[in-house]
Amino acid sequence: MKISRIWIALVPAFFLLGGAGAPAEETAVPVRPAIEAPTGESIIYGQSLTESALTGGGAMDPLTGESVEGFFQWVNGDYVPGVGTQMCQCEFVPTGFDTEYYLSVSFRAEVEVRPVPLTVLEEPVCMRRIEYGERISRAFLSGGVCADPSGNEVAGSWVFADGNAVPPVGRMTVEAVFVPGDSFHYDSARCAVEVECVPCTPDVAVRCSAAWPGQPLSACVLEGWAAGMDGSVITGVFAFREGALVPGGDGTSYDVTFSPDDSVNYLPVTVKVPVVFGAKNISVEAVLEAAYGRPVSEGVLTVRAFDENGLPVNGKLKYDDRFTGVLSPDGQESVGAVFIPSDPSFGGEIPVSVTIVYR
Repeated sequence: MKISRIWIALVPAFFLLGGAGAPAEETAVPVRPAIEAPTGESIIYGQSLTESALTGGGAMDPLTGESVEGFFQWVNGDYVPGVGTQMCQCEFVPTGFDTEYYLSVSFRAEVEVRPVPLTVLEEPVCMRRIEYGERISRAFLSGGVCADPSGNEVAGSWVFADGNAVPPVGRMTVEAVFVPGDSFHYDSARCAVEVECVPCTPDVAVRCSAAWPGQPLSACVLEGWAAGMDGSVITGVFAFREGALVPGGDGTSYDVTFSPDDSVNYLPVTVKVPVVFGAKNISVEAVLEAAYGRPVSEGVLTVRAFDENGLPVNGKLKYDDRFTGVLSPDGQESVGAVFIPSDPSFGGEIPVSVTIVYR
């Protein structure tokens, strides 16, 4: 017999009216157990509560603390909850001997609903090789198929896990991430893809600033720069391919080769350069005050150009086409540009290395 029963004497009416005595009938009033809520096992979006088993928890007599026999169940097992931690209606149902003495109790229990996991059916591939200095994201991912547990294809797009990384030359395996169009209800998926990085072909700007009749090409003065994929100037040497050749007519072009100091990551480049005797020499100084990771347009550019006599030369500065306009966070020291004199008699574009000062 349980101590917690509450007994009420049911007294016959005739006894209350003064009739003959009769034995009183007693009955127990069921009580509400104290509940320690269970936790539902995690399910994925689209599953009903019936697929979430309730674990842990318990029911106790509120007076004695004794365990009450019974089971937990979801009130609406067919309900499909949304993604996230949900509090859903649950109940404790006493069983066996305790059915007579304890009430069913309704309360809320916690269940975690996870996004639908995806399976990679087809891996994406890179559309192009990248050159040294380019970010991995420039390899561009194409194709690739992901499906839900039922085999239904899911719409979305592929991106590189670290698209801003600048890899070394060679073939490497990197991680690609599938981002579903409905990223709230569907989880992302990952796979490995192969990226190939090849040596960079530098962009160059070079001019012959001094040449003399009868002297070989090796005696001519070459000025210029070579830039990588982000416009940063790289070190190396410019030289006429046929240095022993004596130039003929004024204005004739000859092959000039740029040989990079870093021959692993950069390729040599050969361009045609005209040789003009008595060309006017122009000195250009250009300084860009800028901030890391900010567009060049937000920086302060100072350009000064002078001719052989120290007189100022008017013109405009044009950055290398490879320079994207955003300064690399690792800190570029200089970028390639050309100074275009307003007076065409100065001989066209003048190669300039713009010094970057970070503020």
